[in-house]
Amino acid sequence: MNETKQIRAAVIGAGERGVYVLGARTAELWKETGITICLLCDTNPDRLAESKDYLESRYAESGLDLIIDTETDYRRIMDRDDIDVVLVTNYTSAHREPTVAALKAGKRVYLDKPMATSEDDARAMLDAEAASGRSI
Repeated sequence: MNETKQIRAAVIGAGERGVYVLGARTAELWKETGITICLLCDTNPDRLAESKDYLESRYAESGLDLIIDTETDYRRIMDRDDIDVVLVTNYTSAHREPTVAALKAGKRVYLDKPMATSEDDARAMLDAEAASGRSI
């Protein structure tokens, strides 16, 4: 592998978009990008286990033996020093809280579209973005 900086990501929302689209593509390109999904977070334990198995197998197919951590509460991942970026891919109506928490924790945030279902939620995320000095 070249001198690509290693970036460790957490995915909040272990569903179709977070795992089977973004996660799968990240697994395919980890050698080029340096990005690995090191943690999955979802409130559904069955979906979490299935998604973990799926992504670990995708990384293995790409040549990386990776153990992905799981968590059911996004708040417990914000203080982890080994998470560089948080991919928020849960339901749009639930984007606000994990996005604001991640920005307050100094994490970089990828926010799936649409951003929010209300102007108040969008404003809260933009205010947290401005206060953090990080961009969504």
